[in-house]
This record gives sequence, structure tokens and C-alpha cells, in this order.
Amino acid sequence: MINDSKLAGILIEAGEDYVLVGTGVNVETAPDDRARVQDFSRLSVNGFRDIFLHSISTYYSLWQEKGFIPIRDLWMTFAFKKGQVITANLKNQSIRGVFQNIDNSGSLILRSSDGEEHVITSSEIINWGQ
Repeated sequence: MINDSKLAGILIEAGEDYVLVGTGVNVETAPDDRARVQDFSRLSVNGFRDIFLHSISTYYSLWQEKGFIPIRDLWMTFAFKKGQVITANLKNQSIRGVFQNIDNSGSLILRSSDGEEHVITSSEIINWGQ
């Protein structure tokens, strides 16, 4: 998210013995309500690709050496809407609450208005509390 506009997304699918991670980044083109890398930088698609792949390699090495916690901690320093109300759209329900944290296993922690803490392992966050 940049200036409340979506620039990129991630989709993760996990099975018993695999994890698939897909990303999408609006580099040159995007729908009207979305941000593009080129709105903020003169970076080419190839330049972006090189930086992106280097970053993946760097953080993959960190994960292999030290596990998930350092990556989660880094991610949380930049987490969009931390401490604010968001809505997690699950398969059969939506849960609205304050984005508290990401736990040690990568689950989203939301606290609803009644004080209940919800551990969200899989959802889509669309409206970001709007």
C-alpha cells in the first residue's frame, strides 16, 4: 500500500508438504484506483525485477538462518493499518477488528469491539476498515 492505494498483493497457499507464494506488483500499469511503481520511481520492469529477486533471496536466507520471527518483526515495522480497524473476509464470514499483530506462526491477530481476540490463518483483506 502506498498513500492508501494498493501497489502489490500476495497470495499464499499451503498444503501438508508445500507452500506456494504468488505476488503481483503494479509496475507500469494498474487499475485507476491502484498505485504503480512508476508513479513513485523511474524504475523499469527489469530494474524492479532485479531488486525484487535480490530481496527475496536476502529474506529467504534470513529465514533459513534465523527462522520466521526476525522477518515478522521487520514486516511489522511497516505493517499497513496496524492498530486500526480492518475486516478479514473469511470463507463463510467477515471479522472486523483492530489489527493487533502477526503471531509467531504468521496468523493475523484481530481484536473485535467486544474484546475478543481472533486468530486469522487465512483471509482476504479488502476494505481496510472503510
